[in-house]
Amino acid sequence: MAEAEGEGYEGKVAVAAVIYNRARNPRWWGLTIKDVCLTSKQFSAWNDDSARRNKIGEWSLEHKVFRDCFRAAIDAYDRDPTGGADHYFAHGIVHPPWAEGFHVRIIGNHTFLRRYV
Repeated sequence: MAEAEGEGYEGKVAVAAVIYNRARNPRWWGLTIKDVCLTSKQFSAWNDDSARRNKIGEWSLEHKVFRDCFRAAIDAYDRDPTGGADHYFAHGIVHPPWAEGFHVRIIGNHTFLRRYV
């Protein structure tokens, strides 16, 4: 959940929901939650060149961000605030060309999209 560590709680739930949505609808991104998270260049916190990737291993229940993300992941299992999104992008980047025509909703600092039905 390092992808959403700077988001409010609803933003954390939304990012977790995208991971669940992908795992529930397997495609090129993998068949399991682990596969979805580790598919190359899909979740930047898991990229080999990510400074945050090493930080993930240091997290524990003593860290507030980890606790919040853990709760959000549990909450997202039964509640999807994204409307079924399987992609998202941060507002700080230029609107990516692949996102045209797939807008679902904005939550926190991300736009969530459903590209596959």
